[in-house]
Amino acid sequence: MTDGENIRAVEALGADLIGFIFYRKSPRCCKAVPGYLPSRAGRVGVFVDESDDEIFMKINEYGLSHIQFHGSESPGKCLKFRNMGLKIIKAFPISSVEGLDAAAEYSQTCDYFLFDADIPLILMGYLNPIYQYGFENFCASCAEAGIDGMIIPDL
Repeated sequence: MTDGENIRAVEALGADLIGFIFYRKSPRCCKAVPGYLPSRAGRVGVFVDESDDEIFMKINEYGLSHIQFHGSESPGKCLKFRNMGLKIIKAFPISSVEGLDAAAEYSQTCDYFLFDADIPLILMGYLNPIYQYGFENFCASCAEAGIDGMIIPDL
């Protein structure tokens, strides 16, 4: 997020974590510290194959509590930042169940995994957990895994 008032509003809605993208090629890249940084929600820095020096600078500049790695960062690099007291989120692109295997190598060096599917997930019919359990129960069951973003059609 880049706009201080948007950050304040999202935090007021109860978000646990608020992300700041530092990947220069992203149109959502944070180029300057927003006018407001969250005081209650955790601050997540999102990086893609960034240098340690640049990550250290952003940790200090934004007061990051979490690092989300989206590139080819090694388990050793994840552990290095985890040992500094930061929570580590490692993203893995997946296009099949076999893609989940890559996470095993990181099981001792990361706090959370984010599986970034390159195919759309459509929940429909009786397989739809929202229909089966209701929206609140579905979200509660996802709390430990987390929800990065979700679009829910009018049910």
